[in-house]
Amino acid sequence: MLITKAGTPEEFARVNADFYRKRIDWMKETEDMNPKKLAAWENLCTLSAAAEDEYKVDYDYLVHDVETAGFEIAAATRIWPYEGEKIFEDPMVGDFLFQLSKDSTK
Repeated sequence: MLITKAGTPEEFARVNADFYRKRIDWMKETEDMNPKKLAAWENLCTLSAAAEDEYKVDYDYLVHDVETAGFEIAAATRIWPYEGEKIFEDPMVGDFLFQLSKDSTK
């Protein structure tokens, strides 16, 4: 999961909460959301906003870490929100699958 870039701890907590609120709202509209499942997602929201056990980053942060480790992103596929759904302004916010390759220049 990738979130919007955040500059301060307060902004980080806010963008995490925003991500999960939008995800939970979407799930309530598209699938069965029983109380146990809702509680699990809300717990993820709380942990991620507090940067405890769950930690989200923005795309640029991820790219930096991948490149620092000697890899590069060969392909990125957004799997949520689905194509055509406008939930976030930034197209690099959501759930992704990444294919990494060894950076041949390192």
